[in-house]
Amino acid sequence: MRIAISVFLCSAFLSMSAQSVNYNDVGVIVNANSPTSMQIGAYFMQARNIPANRLITIIADTTINIPPIDFLPIQAQVEAHLQTHQLVDSLNYLVTTKGVPLRLDNGGCAELIGSRCSSLDTELALILGPLANGIVAQGVVQNPFAGSVVNHQRSTHGIYLVSRLSAPTLNDVIALIDRSGPGIGLDTTAALLVGDLNVTDTTSGVQGIFEATLQNVMAPFTNDGWNTLVDFGDDRLDDLEHVLTYMGMNYPDVDWHPSITWTPGAIAVEWHMETALDQSLSGVSIAQQRIARHISSGATVALGSVGILYAGPWFQSGAIMQRYLDPTLQFNAAEAIYAFIPHLSWNYQMIGDPKTSIILTGPSSVEAIAPFPSLSIHPNPSSGYVTISSPGIPFKVDLVTDLLGRTVSEPGTMLGEIHSLDLSHLPPGTYLVQSITRNGQQRLCSRVVVQPN
Repeated sequence: MRIAISVFLCSAFLSMSAQSVNYNDVGVIVNANSPTSMQIGAYFMQARNIPANRLITIIADTTINIPPIDFLPIQAQVEAHLQTHQLVDSLNYLVTTKGVPLRLDNGGCAELIGSRCSSLDTELALILGPLANGIVAQGVVQNPFAGSVVNHQRSTHGIYLVSRLSAPTLNDVIALIDRSGPGIGLDTTAALLVGDLNVTDTTSGVQGIFEATLQNVMAPFTNDGWNTLVDFGDDRLDDLEHVLTYMGMNYPDVDWHPSITWTPGAIAVEWHMETALDQSLSGVSIAQQRIARHISSGATVALGSVGILYAGPWFQSGAIMQRYLDPTLQFNAAEAIYAFIPHLSWNYQMIGDPKTSIILTGPSSVEAIAPFPSLSIHPNPSSGYVTISSPGIPFKVDLVTDLLGRTVSEPGTMLGEIHSLDLSHLPPGTYLVQSITRNGQQRLCSRVVVQPN
């Protein structure tokens, strides 16, 4: 048996933070006509220990685009499930999956003015609430959560926060799920915040407005001591490392995409046109691939557009970063993004686990949390015997559990900096190897994915 290993590190603080966040208020929407959608939904439900009655199965077309009228049967199916299982008021989040239609197109999504174009997710946000009469109506609906500095509750704000699990391939989506979630530890020492402008508009004054806007978006973070990179020159950014946030405004005729190495919990925001439209990377422009490429290269969360947007909202996109990085707010990714989105029943599209959040460690302008010791697991992949090490930090491996918390092995090793485990007897699946340090104050968690040959 071949075993592929991926590692998720956590200190006692991180572990407690993640454990305090449950997914009982998350509904997962899958399309029975899409095997990919069904697989993604099942994997996410298991990985997050989501109760079975939160799985919402619809029957719908599997195309990216549907006419607005075809949204109504989807809406009816989702609403029926929520009402039948008495979940209307107990869910705060909905998650759609690759294989569920993406965009409502009335034939005008390629037009800037007068079009009726929206993401399916921003329509679902309104169901069974006080703003439901705005669904698939002409015009947009003001987002009641926009500008919020308090955590989201549907009972207060009247909407669901909706995100999508999607990427170019099924494996990309599984990898996205594995690297996301609440309480991701982030060392801010090397983290880089990027603002990138590539426009070809030669209209008098337009370039200057965009440049000034980008500087205004990034300036607060530079002033607070973050590592920032702001680029609006002709030279194309490339080979970027340790990117935590990427704010890009790239016109559709800019046939180029940067090479980026992302930090854990990284978030990408892309404007201007149809950046989140396609998730298959075949036969479409670079502009339509931007969000898909960010996700497939390692970004954890992304926000883009399924249609053509005015640049205006992008001018305020720093609000996403402010909320996502502020430890006093304790906002997850969906809260940070929806607090920025001004309108629903419109073009915006979020990709990723809605409850993804980060815990800052290392030097920064905000109150820092003490760095946690690191574990390494190798070889990766492994033929069955795995070595776990933490140089300078004696620890013992006391148990291995599945994602439901059930113990599947109790190695009971002695204290040491290096331990060997034989995992070849475990069936395929995801497990947590739990270790504890000498003083018993910190529990170290290593996520192990066992795959068959």
